[in-house]
Amino acid sequence: MKVNNNKVVGVVKKIYYVAVLILSAISILLALLDISNVISVSAWPFSFIDRSILIFFWIDYLFRFFKADNKKNSSKPISLIC
Repeated sequence: MKVNNNKVVGVVKKIYYVAVLILSAISILLALLDISNVISVSAWPFSFIDRSILIFFWIDYLFRFFKADNKKNSSKPISLIC
């Protein structure tokens, strides 16, 4: 049975985008609950979740940065941050 590479890449991208969306929503929810004093993000289970999400996005940013073409010749320096 032959596997179509484009379909596999498409499925992986969809899973990645859904994961990013869910992690972003969890991060925003944690921030809102912390601001409203419902939880404390510095407490154990929430700090672990928050740090894990932070590490995921940090690795994602670094991977995409080093994979990108023309990162040094950008006409818009703000695009390196966003």
